[in-house]
Amino acid sequence: MPIWAWLVVAFVVVGGLSSLGQESQTEDSSVEEPIDQATSTTVWLQYQPSDDPIENLLWMANSETPDLEGWKLIESTFTDDDILFDDIRIDVVDTVDYKSFEDTRKLVEVTLAIMERVKSPVQFDIRTEVESLEVKPDGSIESGVTRREWIEVFGDDNGITIHVDVYGHRPAEDDRMEELQRVLESEFPEALVTLSDTSAFD
Repeated sequence: MPIWAWLVVAFVVVGGLSSLGQESQTEDSSVEEPIDQATSTTVWLQYQPSDDPIENLLWMANSETPDLEGWKLIESTFTDDDILFDDIRIDVVDTVDYKSFEDTRKLVEVTLAIMERVKSPVQFDIRTEVESLEVKPDGSIESGVTRREWIEVFGDDNGITIHVDVYGHRPAEDDRMEELQRVLESEFPEALVTLSDTSAFD
């Protein structure tokens, strides 16, 4: 073949190899990207190390179980020591629905994660805002919003109790609240689950 024909052949071969290389790079990058996404995790640390033993306990539990969704539902925490329990009061974010089975379960998971690491009896008071009705002496009814205990989790090595105040649901929603009790008993078989409705006392 003449020289110009060899040049054409060489140009076609080089062009083909270059194209294959670009396709290979494209395939490689499309494979690597999902791997990077799959290995990335979102860590939610609600607490920091502290000299206070209770606050440090919260940090330890949080750092060891950052994947629990309940950590994202916590707004602020208060601690208080009394004769029987180390009391830990937790206020939740505004988006939490105290009628939600899922929100209840997520927050109980967080409290149990903390309790697994505690060395003394502890009580958690998880507080949220609920609608309230108050009957005045003149018979009128005043509505409003009050912050109050919604979930209580307390106990020690000998046993755990999960208590949920189904504020304002009974008797209209007895069936739904009984379902909540069954759900919690199934999710947390090691605990005693109780319900109450204290709206009648407001």
